[in-house]
Amino acid sequence: TLIVGGVLRNFESNAKLGNGDYLVVEADEYDRSFLSLHPTISVITNIESDRTGSAQGRWQDFIVAAEVVISNPLIGVGIGNDMIALNEQRGQETWRSVHNAYLQYAVDLGLPGLFLFVWLHVLCFRTARAVERRAAKEPALQRLAYLAAGIQISLAAFFVAAMFHPIAYQFYFFTIAGLAGALKNSCRAEAGVQARGARESL
Repeated sequence: TLIVGGVLRNFESNAKLGNGDYLVVEADEYDRSFLSLHPTISVITNIESDRTGSAQGRWQDFIVAAEVVISNPLIGVGIGNDMIALNEQRGQETWRSVHNAYLQYAVDLGLPGLFLFVWLHVLCFRTARAVERRAAKEPALQRLAYLAAGIQISLAAFFVAAMFHPIAYQFYFFTIAGLAGALKNSCRAEAGVQARGARESL
């Protein structure tokens, strides 16, 4: 069920009754009636409306981090120095990191470091995808297909989460990357065993 402020073309109405357990409501601050709502999940579509100041602060940090990257595009400010550089750029000591892992890498390592990390991310995804495709053709490798799919989902989830959290140097990505490498080696080993078995049977 949904209720929105304007008429939707698909339904020719501003409301639609559904069969699910959820009610989706579009609310704004026009008459402050949204303050009487008690949502399970809320999404702020206008950062200026965030009464906590969190969205505005994160956006400001994003801008400050971009300015640091522009000032140090090739070598960055040094690994682990992002908060120091951001404090200096802000002109005050907040000791707050930018909530974006990709910007963390760009600030610390410069654009080459960021591109290297993105390349590693893409390489891990392509490795898992290649194993999944091979497993679809070779029944003996079928069990690796599930791991390959799980790694791809995990990498996609990390890509999204990293846009909003300062997790550049935490274990999340590197664990998934390690699994992608192990998956590739397991696929080679399994294929080798199958090939030897086929030769011995001749």
